Amino acid sequence: MTFDTEIHNLPVRINRANPIWRAAISCLDPGLLSSVQPACFTYWDTYGQSAPDLSGLADGARIFSLVPRSISNALADKRQLARMLTEKNLDDIAPPTFESIPEACRFDELNVPVWFIKNAFGTAGQGMRCVSAADLSRAVLPENHIVQAGVQDLLLIEGRKFTTRIYALLWNRTVYLYDNGFLVIHGVPYDPSSTDYKVQIEHAGYERPDSPVKLREFQRFEGYGHYYGEIRRLLRRLTPAMQPVVNATDEQAYLLLGIDVIFQSSGRVQLLEINTIPNFIHTAEINQAVNVPLFRAVLEKLLGRPSAELLKIG
Repeated sequence: MTFDTEIHNLPVRINRANPIWRAAISCLDPGLLSSVQPACFTYWDTYGQSAPDLSGLADGARIFSLVPRSISNALADKRQLARMLTEKNLDDIAPPTFESIPEACRFDELNVPVWFIKNAFGTAGQGMRCVSAADLSRAVLPENHIVQAGVQDLLLIEGRKFTTRIYALLWNRTVYLYDNGFLVIHGVPYDPSSTDYKVQIEHAGYERPDSPVKLREFQRFEGYGHYYGEIRRLLRRLTPAMQPVVNATDEQAYLLLGIDVIFQSSGRVQLLEINTIPNFIHTAEINQAVNVPLFRAVLEKLLGRPSAELLKIG
């Protein structure tokens, strides 16, 4: 569903996360919006060659738009991301990742009981499966898939595995880290040697009140202070690998990243994947506490107002 309208005289063209953007734009100071006119804000996923209708805008209007997929896909592609990390000597910030089963089998690190086979462009666990170390050599790696070592020594919540979604804004050749996010807590007890999809991967159904999968606001997590600091350090190190995409931004071109990480009980953070067109529709609690404030902060930043919620990296 597209969202083509005006809010406080700001033309908007949106085809993803419409209710979240609508709520965020409605929170903006009308005086701020009037000060930047003429302008148009777009958040438009061009998948399928679609494009927003920009006809009828005032002459000389500033059009805020996403960095093209042709550029941002380099971060979403798990193969290209792994290659970039290797080129920048950043292999330690993410699990070992390989493009063939023989390469993974030659990996000489001990005690990797579970391996993940992932679609290079898959999200939300789609196309993922687990294999044990004993079965790895017999596994088949489909086209456009990678094989990745499972992260060990995981920090757990009530005996369950969880991952954390954080957000970053790339704008005007700068990286900004949002100060909140959310945890996705799996629905069944964790077994580090299990290859069960429900144990290692599944996190669907969190929107149902009776779902065993739960979302929790990152700022309410008792380890927030330490792990947010580790995320900040990770993103600072990651920035050189993202530089070609960062350089594609300017005062009107931007990109919002949903970055998935996992925490280890040792205090370390490991990068799992980067989503360049992330899902922003979650539970009512997360939408209200995390996503709407994120969008408001992003809009204010793009429109020239400082935001304490977006930390400049670098």
